[in-house]
Amino acid sequence: MTYINDENVKLYLSRNITIDELKKRMIGVEPYEVIGDDVVVLSDEDYMKKIGGGKPCKNCKEKADKKPSETLLKDIDADIAKLRYHINRVEVFSTTDAKQDTVMLFPVYGSHNKFRHRAILKSLNEIVNRQHYIPDILILDASKKPLYPELMNLDWVRYIHFKTDATHVGLFQKEALLEAGRKLTKHKNVIWADADVWSEDSYWIDKIRAELLKDSFNLVQGFTKFIDPIASKTDAVGFVCHGQDASALGWIAPGLIWGATRTYIDKCPSPFWNPYCIAGSGDVMFVHEHIDSEEFPAYLDWHWYRDIMRSDIQHGNAVCVDSDVIHEYHGMYQSRAYHWSRRVLDAFGVVTQFVHIDDAGLLAWHDPDNPVRDVLLRKSELRTLDDVDKVLGEVMHHRVRMEH
Repeated sequence: MTYINDENVKLYLSRNITIDELKKRMIGVEPYEVIGDDVVVLSDEDYMKKIGGGKPCKNCKEKADKKPSETLLKDIDADIAKLRYHINRVEVFSTTDAKQDTVMLFPVYGSHNKFRHRAILKSLNEIVNRQHYIPDILILDASKKPLYPELMNLDWVRYIHFKTDATHVGLFQKEALLEAGRKLTKHKNVIWADADVWSEDSYWIDKIRAELLKDSFNLVQGFTKFIDPIASKTDAVGFVCHGQDASALGWIAPGLIWGATRTYIDKCPSPFWNPYCIAGSGDVMFVHEHIDSEEFPAYLDWHWYRDIMRSDIQHGNAVCVDSDVIHEYHGMYQSRAYHWSRRVLDAFGVVTQFVHIDDAGLLAWHDPDNPVRDVLLRKSELRTLDDVDKVLGEVMHHRVRMEH
C-alpha cells in the first residue's frame, strides 16, 4: 500500500510542508514523534501525556485507540524510503539551483557472482541515500539474462539490458557498454564508474559536477584514494591526485570513476572510449589517449596495445576531487590475472582480427571458436610466465589435434 499520495507529494514539492509534517499527515495522528527518517512510537504513558498536555484529558482512551499500528508505521517508513531519491533531488534543486544535467553510467557484464551482486546493490543504495546531488543513473548490463533484475523496475534507475551469446563470452565489455550508454543520453555531464564504488562524502558527486562546470575540457577523476576491503591490495591513490602518496601505497589507480562534459566528448573521435582492450586495461588506455601523461609506460611495451591506441584525440585537463571512495568488491587480483592475460595477447598479433563491434554496440568475436578466447577463458590459471607458456601450448596443441 502507498501512503504518500499525489496530494501530499505536491504539498512537499511546493515547499508548503516539511518531511516531518508529511509523515505526520500520512500517519493521521499528530502526537506521534517523527525524528529524521524514523517514526518513533510513544509509550502509552508518554502518548497520554502528549495528547493531554501532561494532564488528564477528555476522551483520552478514544484518542489512544486511534494510534496507528506498528505495521502501518513500518509501511510508511518503507514508502518514505522509496521516495527518498526524489526528496533528496528536490532538496538539492531548492538549495543549490542545480539542474539535472548529469548522468552516471554503470557498466555491468559477464556472469553472476554473489559477492559482486551484493556489493553493487549496496553501493547503489549508498549513493542514493548519502549523496546531496543525485544524477540520473543508467545501468548498462551485458549478459545472457539480466544480472540485477531487482533494479529493473525502480523509478530511480534506468536499466538497459544487452543480451549476450557465444560471440561475447570472455570479452571485457566495459568500454563498449559506456559508448552505448553515451549514445542513449543527452546530459551535459557524463560520469562513469565501476558499479560497486561509493563514498561516505555526501558531496562526492557535487564535487565532480562542480569541476566539470568549471571547464568543459576538464576530465575529472572522482577520488583521491580508494579502499578495497576485499582484495589483497587494500588501497590505492588516484592517477591524478596521487601526489607523494603513490610510493607509500605502492600503486596508482588509473580508473574507477571519471567524468567528462558532453562538449569534450563530442570533440573527440567516436568511439570516445576505446573498446578493443579485450582483456581489460581500458582505464589506462583512456589516460594514454585523452590525457598528456607518461604514467603506466609498461603498457606501451605490448604490441597489441600500441596497435589499437589512437593518437588523434585532443587532450583534456586532468583534475580530481578530494573525496575518498570505497570499492566494495573488485575480486581477488590474483584470479583476475591482469598482467599475464594482457601480455598473452601479444602472441596473437592485432586483436581487431578477432573482434568487432556488433549491431548492439557490444564487443564480439568474429568467430567464437578461436585461440584467443580459449586462453582468456583460462586466465585464472595465468600466474607466472611459465603458466602462460603452459596454457598457450595446451591451447594450440588442442587446436592442432582438432584440425587433424
